[in-house]
Amino acid sequence: LNLAPTIEALKEKFDLITGKELDNIKHKIEENEYRKVSEFANFLKGKYLGVIIKKFKNIASNGRDLQYIEFINKLFELQVESDKPGEHG
Repeated sequence: LNLAPTIEALKEKFDLITGKELDNIKHKIEENEYRKVSEFANFLKGKYLGVIIKKFKNIASNGRDLQYIEFINKLFELQVESDKPGEHG
């Protein structure tokens, strides 16, 4: 387990969730409204990710405390490189 791949997987997970939710409303609102909603969604995503990553680094002692890395992987159902099916690591 490593801190950097977990953070990258967490960012990808948030991007996926944000993208799916934006896709769900894209054709339900006007284009200019969608643009504003999209900007705000990405702003919020960045804020939440920033807080989560900062706290995560602190509690995981910048990657030295592996139990917290494993916890975050399980909590957010992340598949980091070494955990992906077919990968060895």
